[in-house]
Amino acid sequence: YDDAIRSLKAVAALKNSEKSGKAELMIAESYIRLGNTTEAKRTYQRIQKQFPQTEEAVRAAKRLQQL
Repeated sequence: YDDAIRSLKAVAALKNSEKSGKAELMIAESYIRLGNTTEAKRTYQRIQKQFPQTEEAVRAAKRLQQL
């Protein structure tokens, strides 16, 4: 999962990429799999701020409630 996070962060960093939100969501899920709920929460919160009104933001909100 560490390698996945590194790769996904490169995708998430691309400006104006329609895949950035999905990459951020996958990063958060990877953090959960690693047992790092603190970073997962931060990532979900970042998704809500950076990608409001998207499916990714809705999923992030649901996952935050579950944590």
